[in-house]
Amino acid sequence: MIPCDVHFRSDRLAQAQVLMRCQDTIREHGVDLRFHADEPPDPNSDDPAIIHHCYVSAALTRRVIVFEKNDSAELIEHDYIEQPNVLAVVKHSILRHGLMRTAPLRMYLSRIERCEQHRRRRLSDDALAKLRVGLHFGQYNRLRPFARREPDLDSRRAVDVTFTGSADYAKDAMNRHRRKCVAAISALPCAIKHLVYVGSAMPQAEYIDAAYNSRIIVSPWGAGQSCYRDYEAMFAGAVMVKPNTDEMRAGCGLFRPGVNYIPCRADFADLPHVVERVLADWTSMRAMRERNRAIAVNEWDRRFVAKWVTDLMGLWR
Repeated sequence: MIPCDVHFRSDRLAQAQVLMRCQDTIREHGVDLRFHADEPPDPNSDDPAIIHHCYVSAALTRRVIVFEKNDSAELIEHDYIEQPNVLAVVKHSILRHGLMRTAPLRMYLSRIERCEQHRRRRLSDDALAKLRVGLHFGQYNRLRPFARREPDLDSRRAVDVTFTGSADYAKDAMNRHRRKCVAAISALPCAIKHLVYVGSAMPQAEYIDAAYNSRIIVSPWGAGQSCYRDYEAMFAGAVMVKPNTDEMRAGCGLFRPGVNYIPCRADFADLPHVVERVLADWTSMRAMRERNRAIAVNEWDRRFVAKWVTDLMGLWR
């Protein structure tokens, strides 16, 4: 049995909660996770440790794997990944390596509107090799109702296009991007039935019903390129339409245009055409929707998470 300490912040629980949910299965695979909330790692221990990025420092020489909890696909900062004791940095999604070398935080904002972004220190090949796609939105406990509910892939579905979400972010560019999405959906022809819900949280039961009763779920960017809505669409058997995000690698093999989502422009100017095409091809897209659902369910499974953890433990050998 391999002992492994997990040090996490109690206000950033999502990744640790996945490991807690799967703890018994992970133990069956030979790894004993020991959870430590709001507690820095013991610098003198030789046991494997998975830690939140806030606990990394130049003084910490213990070998660790870092969970970086950040909505963006870029690194929060470039220093700690170069430390030799950091064996891997795990994020829910990352940019493809060519972009990741110098990408500024939330690089995608420059695709929403013109803004100045400062490129950062170039990452070495060794640092890039440490980056891993890990636990993601589709595995977080919040998605449990979606994982447990089977969609009817052959139902007619009463709503053609749905967007439910917030347009109240700290950065105005994100809010303008979301409002353009809302405006584009609201301007669709009357024959296309749509549901837009922006603002305070929709009651959970209604929110889930809306996803499972929709043909298309539009998923704009927000605090990051990826979000819960991407995986909700996969679980619900809907077609995800999203600004082109093919520069990213994420859980469930996202994002591959035409394979597991349908891309649109970041300003949603082509959304009417994209929606029309998806609705016309709805029947032929059943295979894609079925495959997306199967992939999401597989990665939610405790055995998938347990294997992922045991593979990480190999870094200590």
